[in-house]
Amino acid sequence: MTGDPWPWPTDTQLERARRVARSYREALESLNPGVCENIDRKVTEFGQEWIKPELDMAPEAWELLSARDLEVMVGVPASSVRAWAAKGRLTKRTSADGSPVYLVEEVRDLIAETGHRKR
Repeated sequence: MTGDPWPWPTDTQLERARRVARSYREALESLNPGVCENIDRKVTEFGQEWIKPELDMAPEAWELLSARDLEVMVGVPASSVRAWAAKGRLTKRTSADGSPVYLVEEVRDLIAETGHRKR
């Protein structure tokens, strides 16, 4: 096989590992929520809070977030956010550190318009 088949080419090795871990977590949660909750509790004790989705995180409409943060906090794939920006449907802004950020309100409007949510 030629090329890298990974669908998110900008992911680091750590981001790839986290995506895989989250996929397994979602599968376990659907099959056995109690066991998943126990594992979530244990890994949180070890300082690995990233594994459990934060359902109560609701960013303000005026906030500027990275595509990754929008994926976690709003529920739209980061790849969709980047694609929308590339097509001119979102305004790509620049954070203080030079990385791209997007207005939460614009992203929410596009989600409502397209019905596009993370699986």
